[in-house]
Amino acid sequence: MIRLIKSFYYAFKGILFQLQIERNFRIHCFAAITVCFLAARFYTFSSLEWAILILEIALVFTAESINTALEQLANAVTIERNERICHAKDASAGAVLCLAVGAVALAFHLFWDMAIFKEIGRWLMEPLHLILAILYIALALILIFCRKTYKKDL
Repeated sequence: MIRLIKSFYYAFKGILFQLQIERNFRIHCFAAITVCFLAARFYTFSSLEWAILILEIALVFTAESINTALEQLANAVTIERNERICHAKDASAGAVLCLAVGAVALAFHLFWDMAIFKEIGRWLMEPLHLILAILYIALALILIFCRKTYKKDL
């Protein structure tokens, strides 16, 4: 039982590590939070649509985690330029990009509804909602792009 608990501890430690050093992981986190909020608040998705959305989010997070793991291992092997390591890192980043593009395509399919866009617009016209949206966007930008929120050279 202790070993199982430790395995979860290390998994959460890995997620926190990525949140600290990987800007793209933070971008994916805010995108997932935003998409889930919009889906829950404005859309009436079926169980299947929710399952597909959650699976796509999990796949993007998984690919980003594997990409980070590969980069960390490659950097531990050598800091000198190595063509094979560069190709491996590029391929890993390409896998994340493929899944992210797929996620955007899925989002267009699930979310493209002009009537709901108008409803979101009306919702944002309420001052409190607009202020909350602006604060959320500001927080996201600070946590994603502020150089003090992560240490890349570990």
